[in-house]
Amino acid sequence: MWVELPVCLHRPLPENGTIQEASIVRRRIGVEWVYKVVITVRTPVVEKRCAGRPAVELTLNWKLQEDRSLEVASWKDSEGKSGTVIMPVTTTSQFDKVVDLQSIRDQYHNHAKAAVALLRSLRKKKNSDVLLPPWFLEESFAVVSWRNPKRRV
Repeated sequence: MWVELPVCLHRPLPENGTIQEASIVRRRIGVEWVYKVVITVRTPVVEKRCAGRPAVELTLNWKLQEDRSLEVASWKDSEGKSGTVIMPVTTTSQFDKVVDLQSIRDQYHNHAKAAVALLRSLRKKKNSDVLLPPWFLEESFAVVSWRNPKRRV
């Protein structure tokens, strides 16, 4: 199958590269379909060296240490020196509050779902005195099927 499309390249294809794969991707944005061409190119490995200048290799780690500090990266230079970049516990402990807030949000989410489900089930029972206003029924229609509390924010 062949297709001709107008294409706007965000950068030129490398001259010494070999096209490994080309595909057309279609995605809906609103009521419009947007198309893009994805091209995978393999190029020969080029080793770059800074002639006569020192160089540093940086490896991102993100390893939690036993003392709850965070090893962010390790480095090694061309002269044989090495070290690590550590985020101290005083900084990493501040992220604990985020986890606490997520837990509270999840609990409220579950309580809201349970309360709406209870009200709806009471309303369905015969001889029920529970009268729910129409606006509540309309607004809470999908609450019982909520799965992700992040979507409520």
